[in-house]
Amino acid sequence: MHHRHVLASRRRIRAVSGFLGLSLGSAGDNSRGFATGGVAGTPWVRRVVLLVLSSSMALASLATGVVIVALVPATAGASPDPVTAYVVNDLSNSVTPILVGTNTPGTPIPVGDQPVKVAITPNGKTAYVTNRASNTVTPIVLATNTPGTPIPVGNRPIGVAITPDGHTAYVANFFDNTVTPIAVATNTPGTPIPAGNHPGMIAITPDGATAYVTNSDDSTVTPIAVATNTPGSPIPAGANPAGIAITPDGHTAYITNRVSSGTVTPVTVATNTPGTPIPAGAFPTGIAITPDGKTAYVTSDISSVTPIAVSTNTAGPPIPVGSKPDGLAITPDGTTAYVTNTDDGTVTPIAVATNTPGSPILVGAGPLGIAITPVTPAMPTSTQLSTHPSSPVAAGTTETLTATITPSTAAGKVQFSDGSTPLGSPQTVAAGHASLTTTLPIGTHSLTAVFIPTDTAAFTGSVSSTVSLVVYATATTTRLIVAPNPAFSVIPVILVAHVTPHSAARGAAGTIQFADGAIPLGNPVSVNPGGIAILTTTALATGTHALTATFTPADPIALGPSTSPPIPLTVRSLF
Repeated sequence: MHHRHVLASRRRIRAVSGFLGLSLGSAGDNSRGFATGGVAGTPWVRRVVLLVLSSSMALASLATGVVIVALVPATAGASPDPVTAYVVNDLSNSVTPILVGTNTPGTPIPVGDQPVKVAITPNGKTAYVTNRASNTVTPIVLATNTPGTPIPVGNRPIGVAITPDGHTAYVANFFDNTVTPIAVATNTPGTPIPAGNHPGMIAITPDGATAYVTNSDDSTVTPIAVATNTPGSPIPAGANPAGIAITPDGHTAYITNRVSSGTVTPVTVATNTPGTPIPAGAFPTGIAITPDGKTAYVTSDISSVTPIAVSTNTAGPPIPVGSKPDGLAITPDGTTAYVTNTDDGTVTPIAVATNTPGSPILVGAGPLGIAITPVTPAMPTSTQLSTHPSSPVAAGTTETLTATITPSTAAGKVQFSDGSTPLGSPQTVAAGHASLTTTLPIGTHSLTAVFIPTDTAAFTGSVSSTVSLVVYATATTTRLIVAPNPAFSVIPVILVAHVTPHSAARGAAGTIQFADGAIPLGNPVSVNPGGIAILTTTALATGTHALTATFTPADPIALGPSTSPPIPLTVRSLF
């Protein structure tokens, strides 16, 4: 009866004063205790709440093999604005995005009735918001901040967490005593998993093996094997367990026990063994752990946040924030903790280095859960450069440079360069390839290709290895004469190579390598001023041979190499 009265009162108050930022959790579900942002403090969410820097990096040019890097604005539309916090406004039925770089709130995103918690997929594409009065979960496309079709779950959904591989979102249904798995790829709810009495918040281990669910009325935590969605034996915690977070190394889970003499219970994950409770202020609720695993931050009803040194499980001096702080999330670099203040309709940033609160950020009414867009590491790329025709080439040859980008899905442009000199403008990549046609001057060239991704948050830039290309001034021709032909074993065979052009003054300086197929015949022979090189050999066995002569110039810039057409020779037995 009391529960129905509180719910009815809440509806009346929401109708006239939701803008005041009041948070009136129903007595039956202790919903403030579960609107904690505790998931934002779990290890996978600590990874999920990390985001890329506010500028994107693009490779601009190449100089003598050293990549010059320039900062350019992030590509519009590629992903949500860098470092964005999403705050669930319980009394406004909305989610407010905050640009962390400037602490500027954006346009609220409409969701379901009485939203509580939010979790973001590891790839940063989708946020999932639990709507406890609608019994649904709203997916939000973060690239456009557009809400999607609500997903039906159990009765009074509260906490939500997503597996590190991004495959499954787990939602705690407070009144059903279950957890609903949602297939992220299709937003399809699966078979509910039994939990304890009145489950609230969820955290998942960094290895994705186990989901931990706090059960407020059992004073327990239920471990769920993610691979089979099978609940394990309940783990004792303190009275009215609410928020939960797991250290980045997966060693310890910390559970807030929401009573007047509030504590935090550490649980050793390997054995599911609870440790000595840590004092954490009155009615501790939300909890988050810094990315370096050194400090856990706990919200409490005394308008403060308590830092706990993880190495010693020792609580530090409380940090003053707004009225009835609830949710917590920490920035990727671990410099700032963001705290939702339910009664104030604000979010307080805390400088982690000094535990100093900053100016409150105005959001919607009754802010509860909070999560920050994740760092999605840019996918590495590689660039390979090929030339056609290959080195060396004659002066005036039209050369095609082709860069092959892996993976082929990486969009962007390629800047071809000759040493520090760009060759034309950047060329657009299509299906993993970009090409440039050019004519290079006489000389030796050091060619490279630099891939500049369109979306530097999605793909890294890359630089090819240097390809050397020689452009020579004058082409040569090599002819081969073989005598006698046919020949007889034991009797010497004379090979005469003639290289043109040549002159009496300069000759065709270089050497000739005679060969029988792929087998060299002796050492290279110097070309005389008349362009002639001669080899006499008795090394040819009885049978058929294909003889060639290959000219290698002494000055590869002045003259080009050349190879004679193969001359067939039959060697017969003399006896």
